Amino acid sequence: MPWGLPVSASSLIGGVNGSLSLGAFGGKVVFRFAEAVENHPDNPYGIDFTIFGNATSEWSEPGVVWVMKDENENSLPDDTWYELAGSDYHFSTTLREYEVSYANPGGEEARDVPWSDQLGNSGAIKANSVHTQPYYPLSDSFPEVPEDTYMLSGTLIQGAVDVDHPPLIKSLRRSFAYADNQVRGSGPHTVPDNPYTLEVEHSGADAFDIGWAVNEEGSYVELDQIHFVKVQTGILHEGGFLGEISTEITGAVDVAPDHTISGMLDLLVIQDLSAEVDTGSIQLELYMFHMGRPVSLPQVQWTSSEEWASVDESNMLFLSGSGALTLTATVVGESSITASVSTLVNPELQVGFELR
Repeated sequence: MPWGLPVSASSLIGGVNGSLSLGAFGGKVVFRFAEAVENHPDNPYGIDFTIFGNATSEWSEPGVVWVMKDENENSLPDDTWYELAGSDYHFSTTLREYEVSYANPGGEEARDVPWSDQLGNSGAIKANSVHTQPYYPLSDSFPEVPEDTYMLSGTLIQGAVDVDHPPLIKSLRRSFAYADNQVRGSGPHTVPDNPYTLEVEHSGADAFDIGWAVNEEGSYVELDQIHFVKVQTGILHEGGFLGEISTEITGAVDVAPDHTISGMLDLLVIQDLSAEVDTGSIQLELYMFHMGRPVSLPQVQWTSSEEWASVDESNMLFLSGSGALTLTATVVGESSITASVSTLVNPELQVGFELR
């Protein structure tokens, strides 16, 4: 079945091997489970449902996830959406209520689709030889989409995309709480993965806890159950010859309670560095989570792969050399709680520092 047609959404029903692409930033799908999904305390790792995609170890196309409870009990998604605040929700580079307008370039074949945002930025979704169909939504398939321009809004995350060293194009996975982000596992689809570890332990794919839900002000809300899920492409970035970064979904499953499954519930997250940075200094962003909610940052110890790189007590990175660099932060007294970031330090880089 094609990945980008309205009928593609029906392929998600009843399994985890469907084929639905949401397109560039803002593309979305709304679906519901057959029964309400409970926020159950006995679910493994606190996980309530899993969304499956087709991510690989070096290619993630993260989708931001929202949930809704059918409070008025009319079986329609017309109540309040709550975003599930993932690891990148807290980064300073994340933009909420971000708006992008796409312009129809016309034609019956693939053409660049110009875009502009409310911040004055502009660009284009580039046509490529792999996908030759028109990229702007066709009126016969999407009659509700205006034929000239189409505005989409949502939460934009920066991600960690490196297209400057082809053919090794990478879009690295986010730490937790994004769709089409983690690879599949070989375990039963109904047994969720632990989102607070790097290993694929059970079903793989992307596990979600209703307890991550936040309101428009960013405050956590307590939902006993949800009925609807919205997934929206969360990155606006080209993927080189692979085309635009586009969240893809193949199915979703509810998780049943099982108090016998347990594991690590704490996670340290460092915001990615750009694939290349200049010498000088960079303020690192570091967060500690317990069951997916941020807690006070404990004392950490930094180690560097190179002597010319160091991090001070305020998490400021100082660089005086060049070459490949890996930094690792470890919670003092908890050696199992650790996180790393890597970059290439290039003194000849002619741009300012950019955290990605």
